[in-house]
Amino acid sequence: MGRGVSISGRVQLSGTGTARFERMSLQLLSHDDPSARAWTRVKKDGTFQITDVANGTFAIRVNGLEENWYLKSVRLGAEDLLAKGLEVVTGESSGTIQVVISSDGAELAGSVTQDDKPMIGARVRITPDPETRLNRFRSGTAFTDQSGRFSFIGLAPGQYRMIAKASSQDQGGAISSDPKSVSLSEHDHKTIDLTVASPQTP
Repeated sequence: MGRGVSISGRVQLSGTGTARFERMSLQLLSHDDPSARAWTRVKKDGTFQITDVANGTFAIRVNGLEENWYLKSVRLGAEDLLAKGLEVVTGESSGTIQVVISSDGAELAGSVTQDDKPMIGARVRITPDPETRLNRFRSGTAFTDQSGRFSFIGLAPGQYRMIAKASSQDQGGAISSDPKSVSLSEHDHKTIDLTVASPQTP
């Protein structure tokens, strides 16, 4: 078996503040084979190298970001790898990947209620709209506190879909809110309220 492809790149900062590169790792997730993935630590100077990467098309994820930071862009030359993925082919030079992380993430807060009362411990799910194999890592989950409130930070700009779910003791299953859509830009601080319908009595 021949060895896979080596991929090198650099992480750069956008916005204000500083970030410690050595706390970050970069992950490649395969479209074609869920078990095929690659991973590496980012060095103190922001550079990284992933060795022995198999052929395929990969989504790219950065782990270990500071609070409110998000993955802004990943480019290989003029190609937008967040939009199309990284295509790896043995024998072809991959070039140098430029990764940009930003401190200008959006914040989204809100509440979940039922019958005008706060719902404690409701599960709130936020997903990109539309959700694809390339952007699904931008999804997130939060649970409401004692006041029925939740918050998300470090969200990338874009369109999202939100829904709240909770267990129903009366029906022995799950009840949920109607989904809502929200559009976010950099620096946004938005609020959104979700209402879970009461179970219908027979």
